[in-house]
Amino acid sequence: ISGYWVREFLLSDFRTTPAQGSRRLAIAIKRTMDQSDDIEIKEELAAAAKLARSLNGKVISMANFGDHFGLSEKTQSALSSTLSDPTLRFDQFQFKRDEFSKHVKFRSVQINNGAMLTAPSGKFEDCFKKELVAENASEFRFSTQGKIVDEKLTKK
Repeated sequence: ISGYWVREFLLSDFRTTPAQGSRRLAIAIKRTMDQSDDIEIKEELAAAAKLARSLNGKVISMANFGDHFGLSEKTQSALSSTLSDPTLRFDQFQFKRDEFSKHVKFRSVQINNGAMLTAPSGKFEDCFKKELVAENASEFRFSTQGKIVDEKLTKK
């Protein structure tokens, strides 16, 4: 009902379009993960990106995105620091899952033995089983199963 009064009756809308806001959030998450060396920040953002699908159609801002998913102050600060204008984190927009997904299609995990595990961002946990190797350790065993459908060599 409130959407009617703002958009139809007052002929007003958010300054940031759904596509702009969703794209800006996705790109900020990717940049933050690329620029950070802190694994906790990366894990928090990867989890929030996966859960972001549940926000489709809801009005959010980058600031309350972090609050909604319980991101630490350190992670929220790192996320805001990637914006060209820090005040953009307060711009409200209607979240569009499809636009967000265009910019965060895959999730990759690199482990210290040189392996890189990559899967569609919403299906990573379905593709790879993750087991803690020892209590109080940060070492994990990943496993997967399936038919080989393609093989590639890349320079990156």
